Amino acid sequence: MRIGRACGIIAYQIEDCVGGKNKWEQRIYYWPIYKNLEKELLDLSYSIHFCDGQLEVFSAQIAELLIRCSVEIESLIKDLYRQEKKTEPKNVGKALLSLNNDWCLDKKVVIVSAPSMYFSSDENKAFAPLGYKPTTKEEEADENDYYRAYCAVKHDRVKNIKKANQRVLLRAIASLYLLNVYYRNEVFDVGTVSTKVPFDTALQSDVFAVKYAVLNNSRYSGDELAKIPDVTYVGILTAEGQQKAQKSMVAFNQKIVERAVTQIRKDPESAIEKIKNGASGQDLVTSVLTDPNVNVASLAGASLKDYLGAKCEAVLNKGQNMLQAQTTADEATRGDDTKPSHFNTKKSS
Repeated sequence: MRIGRACGIIAYQIEDCVGGKNKWEQRIYYWPIYKNLEKELLDLSYSIHFCDGQLEVFSAQIAELLIRCSVEIESLIKDLYRQEKKTEPKNVGKALLSLNNDWCLDKKVVIVSAPSMYFSSDENKAFAPLGYKPTTKEEEADENDYYRAYCAVKHDRVKNIKKANQRVLLRAIASLYLLNVYYRNEVFDVGTVSTKVPFDTALQSDVFAVKYAVLNNSRYSGDELAKIPDVTYVGILTAEGQQKAQKSMVAFNQKIVERAVTQIRKDPESAIEKIKNGASGQDLVTSVLTDPNVNVASLAGASLKDYLGAKCEAVLNKGQNMLQAQTTADEATRGDDTKPSHFNTKKSS
């Protein structure tokens, strides 16, 4: 039995979702609900002007949306924790703290891109929705803490209705958007080193977008993602692309070395003089690249073509060690069936 969903591209099998057979279809379970909330937010933005001066505007409708959104967030955090930790969470707060520690979710920036929202302040145009500072003291409450506002409104609606304002609603729905992105855990084809395919940073949202960065390394050092904790998606070489790029670079470097050796043999006195002046063997090799008599492009030949044709993909920034991932990819190409963790996230067809 297949059920079509109007929000997005979704059609899933009820029996598979219940039985846990189709992991991809389970991962998009929350998306239609998010899209429905997003639509209601957009409808509201045509009735209430969303701008810097209106952030404290409150209403019963905002309160209702805040509660519905926060209920989804609580459930989604638990499912994300189960998906990643393979165990039951003790509570929502501890589950979120664990995910923050692993993925820096509290630092991931979401960009407001809806044309019906007119924010001019940088802190309202782009923010980390999960980066609020929770506290039990009212006087220390973070104005961006949508979860505190949700709990207050849920338990005492009339008394706390002013806490259900534009500011917290926007951050609550942005949090639900971000958590959905991580729950879906998609990998996207973004072309090759030379021919990039545009990456949709909105990821099918009509209100928000995420930050995207491209890592151009053919050999990773391991800590690249730790340097960009606010970025949600990163463009990297695929496992196959890494191998292709590395082999092409090795072949190119070998040609450079061979050319340098040939030059030294032709003019050993010049090489000796350079060494006396402090040049290293590496300097003699790299000097080939600046020699006006050397056609570097011709020397690179097929190696350059292979490198430029290496495939790339966009993956979630989970703070994974890129060096370890690449090492695993190297082993895989030598006959090991084990795949690196961040290459295991591709959506099933």
